[in-house]
This record gives sequence, C-alpha cells and structure tokens, in this order.
Amino acid sequence: EKKRSKNCSIQNVIDNCPQACRLCCDDDEDFRLEIKGGDFIQCEWISQKKARQKKYCGKKVGKKAAENAGALITNKCGESCGRCAAPSSMPTIVV
Repeated sequence: EKKRSKNCSIQNVIDNCPQACRLCCDDDEDFRLEIKGGDFIQCEWISQKKARQKKYCGKKVGKKAAENAGALITNKCGESCGRCAAPSSMPTIVV
C-alpha cells in the first residue's frame, strides 16, 4: 500500500496505471474466468459472496487462459472485489 501510494502521486503513473491507483473501479464486462468444472463466470458472480471475493480477488488468471493470462482478477473485477476507494475518502473539489 505504501509503494502504491508513493507511485500514484506521480502523474505519469496515474495516466498509465489508473487501475493500480484505484481510479478505475468498474468491472470489465468482457472478462470471463474459467472455474472448476469448466464454467465461465463474470465479475458479478464473485461479488455475490464474501468467500468468493476472498478466494478469487487476490489471484491471477491462470497461465493456460486464452485471454488475460497472468492478469490480476482484482484489476479485471475492481468493483466486485471492493477495490474502489470509498466515496468518503475521495478528495473533495472546492470551486
């Protein structure tokens, strides 16, 4: 967290890594993850149970996957994994 916070204060990092800086919190609607039994699930399925979030959100997509191999599931399912910063912690813009 400390490293992320430091790096995300650099504009170039913010521009190129918005998900890592928790600026993009939407789920990737095109993302599908193959689970045991060969079923493919979407991010919303993960969000339905805390146990699923705990099991999948910290992991990477398997190397055998046709697409997204090695991607962090949290980066693909930011909202469903609870990765977004809470609205109260977002900066307030005063005009």
